[in-house]
Amino acid sequence: MKRLIALMLVLCAVLSLAACGGEEKKETPVTLDLAAIYAKMEPSLPEMAPLNEDAMLNRYGIRSEMVSEALIYVCLDGLKADEIWLLKATDSEAMTNLEKLAQSRMQAKDEESVTYSPEQNKIVKQGKILKRGDYLALIVSPDVAALEAIFNG
Repeated sequence: MKRLIALMLVLCAVLSLAACGGEEKKETPVTLDLAAIYAKMEPSLPEMAPLNEDAMLNRYGIRSEMVSEALIYVCLDGLKADEIWLLKATDSEAMTNLEKLAQSRMQAKDEESVTYSPEQNKIVKQGKILKRGDYLALIVSPDVAALEAIFNG
């Protein structure tokens, strides 16, 4: 009787392992046109200025080897918190680092906006850091929900 129970347990284990061994579905890589995404976002934004590679490094710590594509826009009106990052990470390690930099940026924006404008601080607190495949977006805007929908397509 003990042998029969042991045999049944082994058989169940083998069957459960076989059931788990099916082919994995490969996800289709996400490809986004960051310039087109920003163009769709632009009507909802105040007048924005793009940052060049040097400014990305000096202001945010984003190094060129971390991104294969990068668009960062900040509001020209220094009293408004609006800011957009659209980045494509070069690999998973870069994505992890970009997420950390985005979180640090959100924290810094929160700390600076709380002292000069409670209204802008609310906008910062509603900001989002989004990931989609190899892409990362940081969105700070009063229209964050609409801009998030554009990024998520």
